[in-house]
Amino acid sequence: MRNSPHRISRYGPVLPLALLLAGCAPSQGFTGADAYTPPSGSPSSSPSATAFLAIGTCAAHDRVGTGGSFHQVSCGDPAAVAKVTVRRATGSAANPDCPDTTDFVLSVSGTSAAQASASPDAQGYACLRDLRPPHPGDPGMGGGPNTIVGDCVYTEGPDEAEETACSGTGKHPPGYKVIAIVSARADCPPATSLYVGVQHHKVGCARKL
Repeated sequence: MRNSPHRISRYGPVLPLALLLAGCAPSQGFTGADAYTPPSGSPSSSPSATAFLAIGTCAAHDRVGTGGSFHQVSCGDPAAVAKVTVRRATGSAANPDCPDTTDFVLSVSGTSAAQASASPDAQGYACLRDLRPPHPGDPGMGGGPNTIVGDCVYTEGPDEAEETACSGTGKHPPGYKVIAIVSARADCPPATSLYVGVQHHKVGCARKL
């Protein structure tokens, strides 16, 4: 059944990513990829099982061939394209707390401020995994909201990098590959030639290709 009182929009990779060339000056802080972590014990951080786009429910495009507007459907519906793996009633889809191989994120909001205030389950975001391959969130595929081990990036200016497909089939050829994600730059392996700020305030260690 269509859930008309809600507006949802799709978010792709959380980019650009903050980066530093190995041996350069310390970073002033990560930008673009810092993940949102719901407050511990917050009653609105985990929606109820009946919330719009609750965990385990599925989504379909509003119109065939469109990529930015979705509605909730049964996972057995032929139109279903992705399943919700995590649902947050607070936080931003631009900085989501999603599983590593999430394919995309949907931002959910009520049709009005009054409705959103009265129904916390009518806002927040949902992390989704496509029902069928290819999965942009998988390692090296060049998409998804997270940067994970096996992903490739290319440099975009002196202080930014963006994710791209390791296969070279994306708009930009890959320049570096993430070989580890650690808590601090000092923990990166010797082969590291680029440090990338990733989700959860961690560091992606990337080697030059």
